[in-house]
Amino acid sequence: MDFMWNNADITFTLIATIIVLLVMLYAMSMMSRQLRLLQYQVSVIETDLKLIEEQLKLVSNREKIDLSQIKPIETD
Repeated sequence: MDFMWNNADITFTLIATIIVLLVMLYAMSMMSRQLRLLQYQVSVIETDLKLIEEQLKLVSNREKIDLSQIKPIETD
């Protein structure tokens, strides 16, 4: 009778271990998926920042006043 309970205990432990490992693998795959999604979002934000920087440079260069075109004020 002890042999049967011992065998059942080993079987239960083995099944529980397999289930725990499968749950851990699933959790790791979900974390990996979320990490890839975050990396993609960060790359999109970096691209947007580069575009904004280029646009700011264009706007700042366009609005500069050319000092050679300014005429001095004449006083009489």
